[in-house]
Amino acid sequence: MSRPITDLEVFRSVSISDVLRDAGIEPPLQRRRMRCPIHNGDNTTAFSFNERRYCCFACGSRGDVFELARALHGLTFRDAISHIARLAGADARAPHPTSREIQRQGIVARRRIILQTWREDRLTALVDELRNLDRRVEIAGLSLTSRSNGSAAAWETLAEAHSLRDAREYELSLLQSAEEREWLNVLAQRPREAACVK
Repeated sequence: MSRPITDLEVFRSVSISDVLRDAGIEPPLQRRRMRCPIHNGDNTTAFSFNERRYCCFACGSRGDVFELARALHGLTFRDAISHIARLAGADARAPHPTSREIQRQGIVARRRIILQTWREDRLTALVDELRNLDRRVEIAGLSLTSRSNGSAAAWETLAEAHSLRDAREYELSLLQSAEEREWLNVLAQRPREAACVK
């Protein structure tokens, strides 16, 4: 059963290699470089590609599967969407997404990766920081027990280490318990602030 075009995930299944094969061009399996199929130049390494993007260093053509379909077949953007949808096995009669919707989908996907990376880095940093704070608390506690009364400075050091540790532990619990949907909502509304929070 074919999926509707409005499901933008349908386009992720089509690669640059699929578009080339559909045009009757067999892409190299190992080396992702070949003669440019757009301007048909002589340089056998000018056209470089991966599964999502391509670039020709000779004619300057570059883009994604939609741009490649447009360049190879002389299509409009709307026709390129139908062409890629057909390759993906989607229902071409369904309403077409706009180029803005497709672009937004890509932006959200990139933001998701950025945020996930930041979140994992921050979790790792917090675990290290908590380990160091545990050591500070332990050292401050040992210095207090080795003296009979303990100085005011030693008590302040212990209190500061405890409060820092509590703050970091609270931040760690928030990062671990937040659902991905909440992070994506933050990203969709305020991408710069969310991605730059340290």
